[in-house]
Amino acid sequence: MFKYRLAALAAALALTPILAADDKPETIENSTYVGWAKEKKGTSVVVKTTTESKVNKSSALMTSTLLELDADRAIVETRITTDVMGMKFDSPPTKLEIKKMIELPKGKKKGELGKPEGLTSEGEETLKIGKTDYKTKWYKYKQTIGEIVVDGQMWISEDVPGQLVKSVTKVEGMFPSTTTMELVEVKKP
Repeated sequence: MFKYRLAALAAALALTPILAADDKPETIENSTYVGWAKEKKGTSVVVKTTTESKVNKSSALMTSTLLELDADRAIVETRITTDVMGMKFDSPPTKLEIKKMIELPKGKKKGELGKPEGLTSEGEETLKIGKTDYKTKWYKYKQTIGEIVVDGQMWISEDVPGQLVKSVTKVEGMFPSTTTMELVEVKKP
């Protein structure tokens, strides 16, 4: 009897690494890293954000600059200047480490990453920013959170570090507003 229990225990212990390996999340290449990895150090992306509501209008200019790049990560520094009712504020610069490999979130498939929740339609479109045409993928989405309805569309491009070319988000509810984010330029050293 003892031999059979010992054999069953040995078999269970032998299978444990296999079962544990199946529980490990899958790692995939981070598309944000891939976008920055195509660029030279010193490359900057400038994005303007404008938010309008019945009460207020504000804007912000965000500049993200590639500081370091190696085979496993990119370091990007972001500086933001905000303009609220004519008053300008500079936020302290922040650094973000972007890893090459990331874990695929549970319940997500590779093709779903980057797509917003509540997706209603998607397509392709070329957008002109300055003198440059960018081939983009766009996604329309709608989300309801309690009494708030968020209706938006975003355009992304693999040719832009960080991928964002444009985003328009309309919030309906107690405090309605529209926020637009738009690529201003990509500066290369």
